[in-house]
Amino acid sequence: MMKLPVVAVGAVLLLGGVLIGASSVRPASAQDQVAPPAAVGRYQMSLKSHPGPHTSTTVFVLDTSTGQCWYRETAGDRPWTDHGSPILGAKQ
Repeated sequence: MMKLPVVAVGAVLLLGGVLIGASSVRPASAQDQVAPPAAVGRYQMSLKSHPGPHTSTTVFVLDTSTGQCWYRETAGDRPWTDHGSPILGAKQ
């Protein structure tokens, strides 16, 4: 007759341990699965649109190593313009 209370107490303790153990495990979140960002390349490009009757775009190119910056309007056959570098001071 003593077996029934001992088995019941053991089952309650086992069930409690399982529940406590399961609640302490942190589920994987979407943030854990995100890959690290890629390294920034040496040259970065940005576009600026100019809407209107003569739609054009300005293309900016930046050398992230030296800070050298160039831009060019896409309307017509305009050349690249050198903005120089704040790091180097004078235009290169």
